[in-house]
Amino acid sequence: MISFREVARFVRFGLSGFPGFLVAIGSNVLLIERFHWPKPAAYLLVVWLQMTAGFVMCRIFVFSEFETPILTAYIQFALSMAAIRIADWTLYTCAVEILRIPYLVAQISTSGLFLGIKFISARAIFRNRPHIPSASRQ
Repeated sequence: MISFREVARFVRFGLSGFPGFLVAIGSNVLLIERFHWPKPAAYLLVVWLQMTAGFVMCRIFVFSEFETPILTAYIQFALSMAAIRIADWTLYTCAVEILRIPYLVAQISTSGLFLGIKFISARAIFRNRPHIPSASRQ
């Protein structure tokens, strides 16, 4: 059975991704509508921006009690999320280029679809080294 704590952490994970998601939507619209970038190229940059924002938010709001060194955590997070985001980008590109689904619909759909997988991956990365309060170390 899944604990209430893990459900709460998943909700925080989803909510912590919201600012990055808003930046991603705005960036995608700007790159496509204003600068006329090809949709797959724009989404590639958007995915990286969203991934970096997601890392910062996870580190601060979701997994703050774990002490995985920041550079180690970022590299692991980036590699893990890159693998997930390749699947995301591929599905998005097929949706907009082959199926002709509007790009914002595709972006929102793929983001929601991969949320659980990203949570499981992030949880594994940040749990590498749990925080031990200084009073307990003695």
